[in-house]
Amino acid sequence: MENHSINIRIKQIIDYQFNGVVRKFAESINLPQQTINRLFNIDSRTGKYPLATTEVIVAITEMYVDVINPYWLIIGVGEMLKDQQKEPEHKEEIKFVDNNFLLDRLEKMAIENNDLRKELAQLKNVPKSTYYPKRYGRNDEELMVAEPNNE
Repeated sequence: MENHSINIRIKQIIDYQFNGVVRKFAESINLPQQTINRLFNIDSRTGKYPLATTEVIVAITEMYVDVINPYWLIIGVGEMLKDQQKEPEHKEEIKFVDNNFLLDRLEKMAIENNDLRKELAQLKNVPKSTYYPKRYGRNDEELMVAEPNNE
């Protein structure tokens, strides 16, 4: 079983910025170390590596907005570091990533995150009534994602 390419890119950031120390990286983006560690270990329930959540990706892009190339992080286009980006010699060489493509990727990740939350709730025997739907999507599309009800 091979790890997801986005998880591999996150590991590259950890190796480059923090000499492979996950704890320091997790602290830098204000997330629990366990959240980051699980990206690099096969989930015993599913037998697969978990995909980095939107929360992790947003935390990285917000904290390292001036350092890490978000296109590289999300889809693997370009160089890891923004200052390594090369200016094209001709304008025709500029390739733009369609924002709809990025939104579609994030929506798919939100769906997977929702599925994992449901599975976790089932494993913990948490009644479904403790979750309520939160809407994500764009334009007239709606995507239902379960979030914990903290009321």
